[in-house]
Amino acid sequence: MPAHSEVQDYLKELLEYYDFAVEKERYISPNERIDLYGYSESHNKTIGIEITFTSDVRKDAERLARFGFDLIYIINY
Repeated sequence: MPAHSEVQDYLKELLEYYDFAVEKERYISPNERIDLYGYSESHNKTIGIEITFTSDVRKDAERLARFGFDLIYIINY
């Protein structure tokens, strides 16, 4: 199984290929952060991605939904 950071790096490269500016470990509030945040000016879309091995997917989905990303993905493996 690839390491968490390897999955982040892979997804970051993939999103950059599709014209997203991507930040790893971005704070979305003073005490909460997500694994990947992206914005594409050409697509006018934001994306929030959480990568998890064991956490509660529902909790992650609810947390990401609160911040109004256009696209939300949770990678659970």
